[in-house]
Amino acid sequence: MKSKKQVILFSIILAGGSWFADSFVDYLLYYDQSYLSITFLNVPGSEIFMRLTNAGIILLLGLYIARQIGIKNTNLKRLAHVNAVLAAIRNINQLIVRLHSRDEIIQGACNELTKSREYHTSWICLVDKSGKPVVQAESGFGDKFEAIKESLEKGRLPDCIRQTLESDTPGVIRMHGSTCENCLGNALCRDRGILSVALKSRKGILGALVVSGAPEYIDDIQEQSLLKEIADDISLALANLDHQKARDEYVRELAVSEKWLSTTLRSIGDAVICTDVDGQATFGPQ
Repeated sequence: MKSKKQVILFSIILAGGSWFADSFVDYLLYYDQSYLSITFLNVPGSEIFMRLTNAGIILLLGLYIARQIGIKNTNLKRLAHVNAVLAAIRNINQLIVRLHSRDEIIQGACNELTKSREYHTSWICLVDKSGKPVVQAESGFGDKFEAIKESLEKGRLPDCIRQTLESDTPGVIRMHGSTCENCLGNALCRDRGILSVALKSRKGILGALVVSGAPEYIDDIQEQSLLKEIADDISLALANLDHQKARDEYVRELAVSEKWLSTTLRSIGDAVICTDVDGQATFGPQ
């Protein structure tokens, strides 16, 4: 923006300077008048038209260049933002591979989303099958999150999360809308856009990911797609952890059951022989 303003200012100075430059040429070559007279006091109509035309062309050219610089700056800023979000996706995926704890994954994801300052705050709220909050992680809220956490522990969900859990599309709140009026975190989200995405697995809703950032990015379809990709990666990681936990529990129960069965069969007085469907012995006295 600074260079854009500089171009406009320079074009204004150059447009004004063109008047004096043309006056000086007329004074030297074409008119038998004083420089002051040919510049201000007794300027011929044809010269006024020519000088204003030259100044107008310079101003228009300056405005065009300033506009192109503004577009370039906007595109560069947007590109830097997208690159930062893509870097966050990469880092979150690395966390998912490295970490094996639900709490560590969601907290690490929140930290990565605010690390580059592209998002001001990030927040993950996990819910149970009834929709009651069970686990939260945040970054950017600081001590003010304690009040939100207490509200969540009482089962009160903010509207941004509640609406997301009830919808199949990313939730967008523009510039601190009416949805935020009763939220305990509204002071931190003021003058920002809010984007929320549900965390889903095959078994249902896991929770929601909510970020706040510059309003000009929140409505962007690409931005919503990138955040949904992050949410999908986190959802898959959480679902895999639940699956691994269930598998480990099943293996432990199977081992206990097998040990109990083996002890029982070995301790009875009668001989017991187990066979498979082909009649081959698979277990018997040794």
